[in-house]
Amino acid sequence: MTPHQIAQLPILPRKIAETATTADFNSAKATIGAGPFKITRYLPGDRLILERYDGYWGAKPEWDRVTFRFISDDAARVAALLSGDVDVIDFVPPT
Repeated sequence: MTPHQIAQLPILPRKIAETATTADFNSAKATIGAGPFKITRYLPGDRLILERYDGYWGAKPEWDRVTFRFISDDAARVAALLSGDVDVIDFVPPT
């Protein structure tokens, strides 16, 4: 657990909190929210796939689907960006 995660306090409906397992939370099966995207797939350490939620009350997002890939290796992350395999990266190495 990171210091950032310690500061997060999730609020859940009792119905979910009493019945969901750790595996349900890790797989995103027990995830709830009120945003413009819904989680459609979560593979820990690999990727998170979101799709537009048409029932969202606000403006519709520009994209139908967004994929977050988790690339831990600096060189592989930069190579993915330079090759056009990904559009954006974070933690850009200074080298």
